[in-house]
This record gives sequence, C-alpha cells and structure tokens, in this order.
Amino acid sequence: MGWGREMPVANGGLDADENEEFARIKEVAVMALSDGHYTVEQMEQMEEVIASSQEERDRLIREDEAACSEERAFMTDGGTLWEYVTVRDEYVRIIGCKTDDEVLEIPAFVEEKPVAELAVDACSYLDSVREIICSPQIEKIGNCAFRSCKNLQRLVLPRNVDTYDSSWVRGCRRLTELALPGMLRRLAPSIFDEGDIRTLTIGPGTYDFIPGMFAQGNVEHLYIDDDNLHITTDGKAIFAHEGTHLRVLALSCERYAVPDGCEVIEKKAFANRAELFAVDLPGTITTIEDYAFSYSGLETFVAPRDLRTIGERAFFRCRRLTQVTLDEGLVFIGDDAFTGTDIETLRAPATLETLGNSIAADTKLTFSGDDAGFSIAPSGILEIDREGGLYRNTPEGKHYVRLLDDKVTEYAVQPGTVEIEAHAFSHHAHIAKVVLPEGLLRIGDGAFRDCRELAIADFPSTLEDVGDEAFLDTSLSRVFIPRGLKRLGNIALITHGAHNGDGAPSLTSVGADGENERFYSVCGLLVERHDEGGSHVVVYADGTESVRVPEDVTVIDPYAFGGARHLRELYLSDRVRRVGMRGLSLDCFVEHLHIDLDEPHEGHASFDFYFPDAPRSVHEIQLAFNLSSSVDLARIFKHYDSAIANMHEFDKKASTARDDFDVYGQAKLAIERLADPVLMSSTNKIMLTQVLTKNLEEVCEAIARHDDRSLIDELIELDMLNKDNLLGVIDHIGKLQDAAMTGYLLEIKRRMFQHGAVDFDL
Repeated sequence: MGWGREMPVANGGLDADENEEFARIKEVAVMALSDGHYTVEQMEQMEEVIASSQEERDRLIREDEAACSEERAFMTDGGTLWEYVTVRDEYVRIIGCKTDDEVLEIPAFVEEKPVAELAVDACSYLDSVREIICSPQIEKIGNCAFRSCKNLQRLVLPRNVDTYDSSWVRGCRRLTELALPGMLRRLAPSIFDEGDIRTLTIGPGTYDFIPGMFAQGNVEHLYIDDDNLHITTDGKAIFAHEGTHLRVLALSCERYAVPDGCEVIEKKAFANRAELFAVDLPGTITTIEDYAFSYSGLETFVAPRDLRTIGERAFFRCRRLTQVTLDEGLVFIGDDAFTGTDIETLRAPATLETLGNSIAADTKLTFSGDDAGFSIAPSGILEIDREGGLYRNTPEGKHYVRLLDDKVTEYAVQPGTVEIEAHAFSHHAHIAKVVLPEGLLRIGDGAFRDCRELAIADFPSTLEDVGDEAFLDTSLSRVFIPRGLKRLGNIALITHGAHNGDGAPSLTSVGADGENERFYSVCGLLVERHDEGGSHVVVYADGTESVRVPEDVTVIDPYAFGGARHLRELYLSDRVRRVGMRGLSLDCFVEHLHIDLDEPHEGHASFDFYFPDAPRSVHEIQLAFNLSSSVDLARIFKHYDSAIANMHEFDKKASTARDDFDVYGQAKLAIERLADPVLMSSTNKIMLTQVLTKNLEEVCEAIARHDDRSLIDELIELDMLNKDNLLGVIDHIGKLQDAAMTGYLLEIKRRMFQHGAVDFDL
C-alpha cells in the first residue's frame, strides 16, 4: 500500500492542520463581520466563505464515515482493549484504548492490516500508563491523542510522522522523556509546552530549529538518531555541516568549550543562557552570527584567531560582559553588537571594514575625546576622529560613515570628505548644526533623516547629489542649491513639521544659484525642471506670504506645501496635473486663491476665490487641498461654497461668531456664486439659497447699510426678492430711516406692481 497517500481525517474529524485552517478562516470572517467599516457585500462574501468551508468540512466527514468500517475491538493477552475501525479495508485507525498496564505499546498490525492512524483522544486519560511507544509506521495522529495521561513519563512518537502537536500530550504534566517524530523537519518551542522534558531524542529527519528555543526548556540528556545525516551532538550542543556550524547549545551549563574545527556560531546559539558565564572558542571560528550570545551570562570575550564577522546584537544585553578583546583579521561588526554590556573599552583592529549602528549603546563606552574608550588601529580602511566621527578611506577620498557620539550638538565634517554615506547621521537626537566641507560631492539616502534638532547644514558649492529622504524630518531652516547640484532625491528637504503636520514647517528660506541648469527658486519655491520638459515644485519655504507657481510647473511634489502656516495668497494653474501626497497640505487661511485655466471653462479663463475670514474657512481650505492629487476645481468650489454657507451664524442667542463676520460679506459672496454657479453642487446651491431666503430681511438690511444697490438687483434677478416678500423688506428697511434705499425699493415695487400713480407709502 502507498504510505505517502492522503488519508481521510481521523475519527470523523479533521487533523490538526485542517482544524487550524478552518479556525483561521472562521476567525478572519468573524473579524470582518465585526468591523463596521466592511460593506454589506464584503460581509456576505465572508459568510459565503464560512458556509463553503463548513460544507467542505462536512463533505470530508461524510466521505470518511463512508470509508470506515463499523467499530471493532480486540483484547491483547496482557488485557489491553483496543478499539478501532478499518479504512477502505486498507489500514487501521485506533479510536480508543483501555488498559491497566504501565507500558503501552501501540500495535503495528491489527487484522493483518497496518495501524496507520491514531484518532482524536485515541489513547487519552490512561491513568496507569507511564510509557507509550508508537509503532514506527503510524502516519497521522489526531488532536489530543495522549491527553491527560497524568502519570505518563516517556513517549516515543512514530518514525514516519513529520509534525508535532503539543495538544497530543496536553495535561501530561509528568512527561519528562520525549522521542520526537522521526520526520519532523524543524523543531519549535512547542515541544516544551507540556510536561518537563529532561530527556529528548531527535529523529532522523530533523535539520532545523527555531533559534533560541532550547533556552525555554530544561533538557538534561540529548540524543540524535544515528540515521540523521543533517545534525550531530556532543551531548550538550547540536552541530551541522559535519561539525563546522554550532546550531544551538541545548543543555544548560555554566561553561562550554566549542570543539576545535567549528567555524560558525549560528544565530541565537547561546542566547538567553543567563547561567552561561564562559565559552571557550577555538581559533577556527570565523563567524559569530546575529544574537549568538545575546542575554547570556558571558563575562569575557576573546576573539578567535580566524574570526572575521560579529553579527548584529551578537552580545546584546550580556550585562556581565566587561572585557572584549578583538584580534587582527576582524572585518565586520554588526548593529548593536555590544549594546547593553558592561564594557568600558573596545579596541578595533585596522582590518575592520564595516562598523554597525550603535555598536555599544547603553554602555560606559565613549567615542569622543582624547581618552575615548573606543578606537580603531591606524592605517586601516576605517578611522575615527576625536569628536566621534567615523570615516571610510577610499581611493576617491574620505567617506563619512557615522557620528558615533550620540551627545554631540555640532559637528564639522573633515576636509577631503567626498561623500556622506546613507543614514550617517540618521536619528541623532541632539545634532543641531553640521558644517559640510567644500569638495563634498554626495549626501546619501536618509543621511540626516529624523535629526529633529538639525537646523543648519549648508550645502557646499561642490555638492552634486542629495539622496532620497536625506533631510526628512529635520528642522532645517534654510537651503541654497549650488550651481553643480544635479540630483535632489525624493522628499529630501521635507522637514518634520511639513511631513507630520504637528508643527510649523521649519524651512523658511530657499534659493538656488542662477547658473544651476536644473533647479531655480522663485516666490519662496524651489523648482526642479523635468528632463522631459515642464517643472515640479520641490518645496515651499514657509516664510513667503504670496506665491505664484510658475506656468511651466506640472507637478507638485509630496509634502511640498506640507503644513504651511504663513501663506496668504496663492496663484496656481490647472496645468498642475499631479499633486503628490499632501503636496498642497495647507494649515492656514489663504485670503486669495487664483486658478488659471489651461482651457476656458464656461467663459472663464481663471477663477479667484476669496474665502471668508471665518473659523470654518481654514477647515474647508484643508479639505479642498490636503487630500487632492491634482488641482481639482470642482473640489475647491465645493469647499469654497461650504465656507460661504457656514460663514455667519444668524441665531443671535447661539452666536459665538466675531463681530467682523458680517452678514453683508456673506451675502455678497453667496449672491456672486448663485449668479455664476460654475461647478456648484446641488447641495451647496440649496444651502446658499436658504442662507439668503431664510434671512432675507437681515440680508437686505446689511446691504442697505452698505448702500449696495447692485446686490439688491442681483436678489431680484435670482427671484429671491419678489412680489411675495418685497413689502416685508420695505417695511424692515424703512425702520432704519434709510430714505435712499427705501426709495429705491419703492421704485422697484412700483415697477413690479405696474403702479403708475403716486405711491402714498412714500
């Protein structure tokens, strides 16, 4: 028979993987159904997924029931009762067991058929059993197969199984010896979920481990099947590649000697071993991988003769580590390699080529001054100056790598430096001023990113290239583009306020050398010419109140106007086809907005917007621009009309508006819009009409006080002032003793009612 085949689910239920998959689908569906943001259609789709999954589950159960024989049982000579079914008359599935024996050996054959499965709870709740031995050819074990065998101490799992489920031994608290499934490829910490495993046997198919997992157990005796071709053990540690790679220290100990010939200490091999205070390393070790000794109790470290690489966080939080000796030949030290240790000195050899970020944060190690605890031997690729600046020597010139001292507030990059490498100053908490030398050619990606205090870093005239996000989230106050700059990376000059919107943009001055062929500055804008023609606005300096975007601009870059606080007048064109994320994010009251049109619209070559000076206007301006991906006239008109409609509060008792939010100003803007309702939505038309008609007498009173007869004529033209309400308005205006406006309204009345005689209302 074919042992590699797919077999029906055990005992009319699903196996662990299938149960987990159905549970996951159901959980996702329930989450979706409970989220108010999901549409009805999405909810219906998720319900269909649940229903479909349940149908599939039911189908498998029905097929399995049809394939199984009736339940049967047999008694061994020792008195153990085995309950089982045959499946398709090919193999046996054990579904239950009753015994008083201490040692339970699961049979290999029943009715001359192989036992291939253990069903859910097949051998559970057996109080007398202290040892269970599975026959090798069992291929599938159901959930909780050995559950709550409260005296079980030793379990030997089948050679042909390739998974491990801790539910098998749930509640087996006295389990101390475990022989894992033979074909289990990767070990996980779940093998220590139940019991207190002291003796562990690993099968022939295992070759991988979750890093650091053995630190979660209490293994005292370790065995690996002789047929395992992937890993070996010396009884304490596990090795791979014929002993050249130490995978993990599996047993707890205070001191361990790595065998000679080992070359690599793998990731987390000794991690979390707080009791381990000493490791003797042979000279053959070339690589210590990431986290190899992290959180261990190591007290000293002497680099082996052949060591070339110390990985990221290799000795992270080794709190008792006080002495580190590095030897010639070391090439690489990773990020945070010695962070959180107790070292005070670290002398790197001249062979060092790469030094990671924050290699010794949260230590007593110092990087600047004549008595600095960190140093690099001279005449190498890397060098460090007395201020804690790290440099790389190249045939082209010096590359600035990183500022190692995290307390420095001002730093001058050394003359002869041609490049600031990527992320060189990034996330430095205190640096406020950096002097960049003449001769500098390049600033790398993210070089100063998130240096919140950095206000000054003037570009030298030799600069040619600034990388992506180079000054993102800084407090840069001024920028001048030199003649030779050829490239400015994406959002390279976007300061913290412009990016995050929780403060005013710090950049208040931008300029460009007039001879630069790519960049120019105008009206507080830095503009870059496209290779294919046209230009794009790179950034706005938030110190210029009136801005005219040049006619050749077709793109506004992301965050270019981000969080602008001082802009009062803006001239734009709908030739701007694309606006990047928050490219026009304005956080101020723009008094005048002018939009030029590439093509006339309803007889207009341009539009002027004078948002009312009211609290609602700033909000409407933000809605009009902050999320726009283009110069969207319809969107601007929508929020302009909304600002007008909400400008004044007519309810005097509830009004909190300032006195200068006059009715006349609102009426004038509303009448102008209704007289020329370009791109006006039906909703806004109704709102503006109601503002005027519901408060007509107050509106006309405000117009009278300004003696604006043209607005009265517009109200008549719009049929808001008509025969039905004119008499009431005349009576209201007459109380003001405004003879001129009253007379004008009476003349209108005469025309409306076709009176030819003397009007005695005069």
